[in-house]
Amino acid sequence: MLFNVAIQVRFTGDLSGLEKLLDAVMDELVKLHATDPSIGGALPDGDVELSLAVEAETLEEATGSAFGTIRTAIHAAGGGTPGWPEFRGEGVRAQLVDA
Repeated sequence: MLFNVAIQVRFTGDLSGLEKLLDAVMDELVKLHATDPSIGGALPDGDVELSLAVEAETLEEATGSAFGTIRTAIHAAGGGTPGWPEFRGEGVRAQLVDA
């Protein structure tokens, strides 16, 4: 099944280079062959939504795969993810695209 998974991430610290970092994250998602990647949000606040489509058998598998792909892309782009993941149920949305 194909799931569209959206993860809300808050970037902290000096946000002056956030747009450049997110451009690099998108480039890395493309290199990772992520399906339908998207990035948007309130850059001045550091609140960003990253989404991609994931082929998986269950919602849990799709979420885990999306988390891993997005984290890998952030790291490859030069960003950090201290404390990752702090998943508590909020901040992640997944929608079944096909059945």
